[in-house]
Amino acid sequence: MSSGPVLALVNEKLVGENFLKWKSKINIALVCENLKFVLTEVCPPEPPLNASRSVREIYDRWIAANNKVKGYMLAGMNDVLRLKHEHVENAYEIYGQQSSQSKHKAIKNAMNARMKKGQSVGEHVLNMINYFTEAETHGATIDDDMQVSMILESLPPTFLQFKSNYVMNKLDYNMTQLLNELQTFEAISIEKVQEGEANVVKENSSFLQS
Repeated sequence: MSSGPVLALVNEKLVGENFLKWKSKINIALVCENLKFVLTEVCPPEPPLNASRSVREIYDRWIAANNKVKGYMLAGMNDVLRLKHEHVENAYEIYGQQSSQSKHKAIKNAMNARMKKGQSVGEHVLNMINYFTEAETHGATIDDDMQVSMILESLPPTFLQFKSNYVMNKLDYNMTQLLNELQTFEAISIEKVQEGEANVVKENSSFLQS
């Protein structure tokens, strides 16, 4: 483990949340050491005793590379994840399990996301888009209609009028249009609230003067 990419990988341990960064470093290390084929090629069948030398070498090469890749992956994990995966024989299984877990976590985050009090709708939607992008990076498929539905579902009651209008008029916004329309609706709503507060202050002031 003396190569630069591998040392960089080991220096930053996989803890779960940083899977994409860890995955990127894994890929760099494996490409630099010509080991990426272990993640894309199926292990050759174990050759019989009377197999030719060339057949035996192909199998031995794959096994040696798999063991090295597995070692790199385990060395780049925190203690909990390393103990969880030490028994896995195939490096691709480790890689795939982490990708699958990250995909499910991103989808779960998107489904459970709710716009927080005091948060702008723009910031909230961008956070949701990040969840969608992360999930799709790990192989999930979330079509545009589903993304829009999940975002609308995550909005607070103050956006009820917007959601009702969207459904009743059978609107069909893409993500950019949805973001722009939500921000416009938010700005108008804030302006109305401020006007209402100003009117209350004005009425109270007139009452005190009379």
